[in-house]
Amino acid sequence: MATSLFSRWKTGLERTRKVAFGRLSQLFGATKITEEIWDELEAILIQADLGVNITQQVIATLRKRVFDEGLT
Repeated sequence: MATSLFSRWKTGLERTRKVAFGRLSQLFGATKITEEIWDELEAILIQADLGVNITQQVIATLRKRVFDEGLT
């Protein structure tokens, strides 16, 4: 039973990782950084279990860097 539970847990984590990285790769293909992109990135990070506080710090840091470097 423990093996089957572990196996299901591992399979679920692999599926989550594939979905998250797939969504991230789509974001990186965007030509313009919009609010929709920021919202999607935030959702991906939270769903990847980074937690709300870390996610907010990452987003704030990235937004500042984008602004400072004049990226859009």
